Amino acid sequence: MSSIKGMIPFNSYEKLLGSEYEDGKLKVVEVQIESLHTFENHPFHVNDDEEMQELVDSIKEKGVVSPAIVRERKAGGYEIISGHRRKRACEIAGLEKMPVIIRELDDKEATILMVDSNIQREHILPSERAFAYKMRMKYESHQGERTDLTSGQIVQKLTSDDVGEEDGFSGRTVRRYVCLTELIPELLEQVDEDKIGFIAAVDLSFLDKSEQKWVWSVLNESHKKINGNKAKELRSRKNEQGLTEDAVCEILLGRHTLKRSVSFSEKELKDFFPDEMDAEQIKTIIMNLIVKWKEESQDG
Repeated sequence: MSSIKGMIPFNSYEKLLGSEYEDGKLKVVEVQIESLHTFENHPFHVNDDEEMQELVDSIKEKGVVSPAIVRERKAGGYEIISGHRRKRACEIAGLEKMPVIIRELDDKEATILMVDSNIQREHILPSERAFAYKMRMKYESHQGERTDLTSGQIVQKLTSDDVGEEDGFSGRTVRRYVCLTELIPELLEQVDEDKIGFIAAVDLSFLDKSEQKWVWSVLNESHKKINGNKAKELRSRKNEQGLTEDAVCEILLGRHTLKRSVSFSEKELKDFFPDEMDAEQIKTIIMNLIVKWKEESQDG
């Protein structure tokens, strides 16, 4: 059994299942798949990919080997703690029922078990790990409070070092992952696709949402990538001088991009265009005149 500093067990179903685990046997019940609901704010993706198809094939051949763990919902049905991918595979396989173990868990216990049962998966996206750590850190254990349902152990306050220990990460790395949850979805997707590096993403997370949107707009329109040095420069510029949209363009593209727009007052337009002309018609006429002027200038 793995643990955090020997005090908080991870992935120990025997402990977490409590009275449901007797003499090495689990009390398993079958429930309607339609009564199973996703854990609120579940941070792990459930994709219909090659791995899912392998799970579907396995379930068709052998059935569900490991029951899901669920808890009852106040609104009816059950909330899945562990087993979201198994539920989806059962749906694809055409099953109507699925074996589960029903537990009485409060929000903290349910969140800890949900995160711990998924975080050790082989393929975890940065965004999944980020939101999982954020949820895990939300339920820090406090001195004198039980987290083990059977042993009555007294645990100390859980730190970011404790949370990351199971994955071989330092507390600093855990805190950096949590920073990623501050990124706008467009940038976070780039991190998951390995188009933005981890350290660069952490620096970008310190920008305001509006500033991040400027970054995304420049990257999207220019099809350029951002490296760690430029992300660090953006963060430094924000802290020292404040960021503007032009400054973002200058740092990412290496040049100052002047944003230009021209407008006319109603009085200015009235002398040249009749009242029945709308803005689009006026714009068309002006653009045609500009094109003609440019052609004549080139000919001259």
